[in-house]
Amino acid sequence: MTVTTTPPAFPPNPSVGDIYLNWVWNGSAWVCRAAGPVSLIKVLTTSQTYWPGPGTTFALVDVVGGGGGGGGALAQLTSVSASGWMCAGGGGASGGHSRSMINAALLVNGVIVTIGAGGAGGAGSPAAVGGAGDSTTFGALVVGLGGKGGQPSSTQGVGLSGEGGAYAGMGTGDLTGPGMSGFTGQNLYFTPAAGSGIVIGGKGGASAFAGSNINAYAYAAGPYFLNGYAGVYGSGGGGGASGLAADPATGGAGGAGLVVITEFAFGPNTVVQDCSGVTPVAAGMGVAVTEVPPGFQSPLVIGPRSAQWRARMPALTGPGGWR
Repeated sequence: MTVTTTPPAFPPNPSVGDIYLNWVWNGSAWVCRAAGPVSLIKVLTTSQTYWPGPGTTFALVDVVGGGGGGGGALAQLTSVSASGWMCAGGGGASGGHSRSMINAALLVNGVIVTIGAGGAGGAGSPAAVGGAGDSTTFGALVVGLGGKGGQPSSTQGVGLSGEGGAYAGMGTGDLTGPGMSGFTGQNLYFTPAAGSGIVIGGKGGASAFAGSNINAYAYAAGPYFLNGYAGVYGSGGGGGASGLAADPATGGAGGAGLVVITEFAFGPNTVVQDCSGVTPVAAGMGVAVTEVPPGFQSPLVIGPRSAQWRARMPALTGPGGWR
């Protein structure tokens, strides 16, 4: 039986491992995969309109809100020959995580994706609270809330607390998580008799896709301050650490959120799904084809191995001729 179909329009400039329908790019050719559904992961880190890929039947969507910024810190201690507080800000909370399985019928007209920015790190002088992260939205279908900023630590009007930021809270989705609170900074009252001292900025809360960043440290004998580390992929920024009053420390910025979409696709009815055993197809279908897969035939109703095909399609003959 002869079937008339159209070759698939393979994506240009593929990278190793890229999947299109039942084909995967191995670095030099599109190699056929096993028959049945295929999946493709798309990671969105910038705001845009999402459009589902060809043949998508449903998609698993993960959304993470922006992380909160770390709190700033300003020490009271003036020198190692005096006594006073060494201060460390709290870490920001991570953005909340939401997940939903969505039918393609709700995606075909496009979905506006807004990536939540991470909160700014709190200033060191005067010590300030870290900014809250913004929500990440996949339309109104899936929403991940932003994490709260870490508290500052100072003796100048705002207290020594340096508490971690509160978690984001529940967003919108089939499965929702509130994110992770930031860690509290560890302050120290230094005296000359102690001889040494250290304060530790609170780590940011970990997100669903990134662990919390490392702590910032400051010592009475130097280094005297260290700004908090920035978060990534929705994790919170770390709190700053200040050992001396002359050396304020800012908190780290929270990580921006992201959207991860796993598309599950079945090819259109014109595409032969069971293409096992087919000779690999080079990039640029119709331009640099090494051989035509069975079932991917021209409008001529003739078999790919027939004499008529070889006579009419000489440009498609692979290296060494038809076998």
